Amino acid sequence: MEAVAMKETSLDIHHLFSYYQEMVYVAKRVVYDYQKAEDVVQEALMKAMRSYQHLKEQDKVKAWFRTIVIRTAIDTYRKEKKKELVSFDVLTEQGIELCYCDDTVEKSVTFQCMYQEVHNLLDDLSPKLKEVITLKYEDDLSDQQIADTLGISLSAAKTRIHRARKQLTELREQSLCL
Repeated sequence: MEAVAMKETSLDIHHLFSYYQEMVYVAKRVVYDYQKAEDVVQEALMKAMRSYQHLKEQDKVKAWFRTIVIRTAIDTYRKEKKKELVSFDVLTEQGIELCYCDDTVEKSVTFQCMYQEVHNLLDDLSPKLKEVITLKYEDDLSDQQIADTLGISLSAAKTRIHRARKQLTELREQSLCL
């Protein structure tokens, strides 16, 4: 008798696997990657096996499992998001050169060339515009912080930033035409 009661309260793993593809789809909508979604579903399956005894209504296994998958996917997404956020200040303090790294060497080299090209074009800007662009992009200051640093109004700082960007764009277009 005890074995029958135990069987009714144990988790039927094959029953949960029948929802596998659907749950991968649910997880993929949160983490945006099929392999990560599969990992999420597997992790959710482990969580479901550990906490099955807390399920009150046995006929709602699918909804319960779906909730676990969604919450696990959200947790995974948040963890991945935290890994991607790296402060450039921390990298420069560690002596790491600011460089955009991507899956391909070609994109990385292209970015490095564009960075160098823009850096060279800064020399052609007036000292006021060069200073404001340097403060904005290399020192990563807000518009208000730039205004405070230069002792000018916020609107003047924004105007200089706009003019500097516009002039850099024009200088770049001119250099491409040559």
